[in-house]
Amino acid sequence: MSRPLRAPYPFVPVQGAQLFLKLEETWEQLLRDLEQAQEEVLIENYILIDSESTDALMGALRQAHANGAKIRIQIDAAGSYLLSRKQQAAIEEIAELKVYHPLSWAMVFGGLRNRMMRRTHRRIFVMDRKLAWTGGMAFADQWWPTNPEACREIMMRMEGEIVEHCHDAFMALWQGEVRRVDLRSAVPSKPEQWRLLPQYASGRRLFRLGLRRAVGQAKNRVWLRTAYFIPPRRLRRALCMAAERGLDVRLLLPSGMHHDHPAVRLAGHRYYGQLLRSGVRIFEFQPRFQHGKAALFDKDRVLIGTPNIDRWSFVFNHEIAVQARSENLGAGMRVQFEADFEESLEIDFLRWRKRPLWRRIRESFVGLFDRWF
Repeated sequence: MSRPLRAPYPFVPVQGAQLFLKLEETWEQLLRDLEQAQEEVLIENYILIDSESTDALMGALRQAHANGAKIRIQIDAAGSYLLSRKQQAAIEEIAELKVYHPLSWAMVFGGLRNRMMRRTHRRIFVMDRKLAWTGGMAFADQWWPTNPEACREIMMRMEGEIVEHCHDAFMALWQGEVRRVDLRSAVPSKPEQWRLLPQYASGRRLFRLGLRRAVGQAKNRVWLRTAYFIPPRRLRRALCMAAERGLDVRLLLPSGMHHDHPAVRLAGHRYYGQLLRSGVRIFEFQPRFQHGKAALFDKDRVLIGTPNIDRWSFVFNHEIAVQARSENLGAGMRVQFEADFEESLEIDFLRWRKRPLWRRIRESFVGLFDRWF
C-alpha cells in the first residue's frame, strides 16, 4: 500500500458539507452567505467579467460591505480580461481588488510558457472564517441559471476547521507566497474527514499525485467528471489498469455540441481508443456544457475542486481541491453522477473504431499541440 500523500493541510472532521449541482440553488445559497457576512469576505476566481452573475455578486457584496465586512477579491488577468473598467471601478469602491499576473508584451519575450501560462484557476469563497466554498463556478453568463446554455456545474459548501485552511490558502497567494509541503501532515484519512489540497504552479503537483493515487487505491469504483480531458501517460495507465482489474471506471465529459474549446476536446479524443479497449466507459453529457470537476472512488472517497485533467491544471495553474472520505458526501456524489450518466451518450468502442479517417487525422493534428492545452 502506497504512503499517504503529503500536503500542507491535515485531515480534519467533515462539518457542514453540502454539494450543489443546480445553479439556481447554488446561487441562492452563495448570495445569501455573502449578504450575511459581517466581518470579512474573500473571493478568488479565474473568471469575473461583466455579466448578470457579476451583477448579482455585486448586489450581495454591497450588502456585506454595508454590514461592515472587509472584502478582498483576486481575479486572474487572463481569465478576466473582458472585465470592463467601469465594472472594475465599481468593485474597487467596496473591495480591495487584485489582478493576478497582469498580461504584458514582456511575457511573450520573457518566456511564454513560464510567464504567460501561469494562472490562478482557483475558486475560493470565505465568509467570516465560518463558511467556505469551492468548485468550478465563475462569474460570466455561462454560469447564470436563466441562460439556456448555462454550464453543468458542481460546488461544495463547507464549515468547520477546513474553512481556516481555505482562508490560509487564499492569503498565501494574495500575499505572493507559496506553501511548502508539510511532512507532518502525512497521515491517512479516517472516516468523515477531509482536507484542502492546494496545487501551486511552481510547487509539487499535489492534485495530480492525489488523483493518480486515488485511482490506484480504489477497490470497486472510479468515476471522474471534468471539462477538459487530456490525461498524462501515468494517469491513462492507472485508469486502464483499474478497468482491467474489474473496477467500474467511468468518465463524464462534455459533448461536441456544448464545448467552449473544441480543439481541446479533439486532442483528448486521441486517448479514447486506449481507454475504451481497456474497459473504461466514456459518457458525453448532452444537455449543456459539462464543466464540473469532481471524482468518486468506491463509496466514500471524494475529490472536488477547480482542476481539470489537462496540462494547464497539472502544470501551469494554481488550483484548489477538497479530498474527502465521507459516506454522506459519497452518496450525494453518486446520485449526481448517476443522474448525469442518464443524460449522456455513452461512446461505443466498436463504433469509435469505425469513425471516419478525416476525424482521425484532425484529432492527430490537434493532438500535436496538446502540451499547450
